[in-house]
Amino acid sequence: MKLSQERANNVLSYCYTIDAPFIHDNRVWLEEHFRANGMAFAKLKYMDTNQTISDIIKSRRVEFKVEMKTEEKIYKILKASE
Repeated sequence: MKLSQERANNVLSYCYTIDAPFIHDNRVWLEEHFRANGMAFAKLKYMDTNQTISDIIKSRRVEFKVEMKTEEKIYKILKASE
């Protein structure tokens, strides 16, 4: 678990070092909203459909997921239009 979390933290740290205007201009927002979560042991990848043989190589990964607050925004729009 520790190794997986370190891998995720290293990828996130690397993202902050990318020399691009977007990164510089949005650094505060990125730090507030981006999280690094190691998932190798929590969400294993498997070699078979019965999920009995874990795939160690594929489980060593960093996933990026964007979560939208769509329902919350729709609710605010509907509330404002009342």
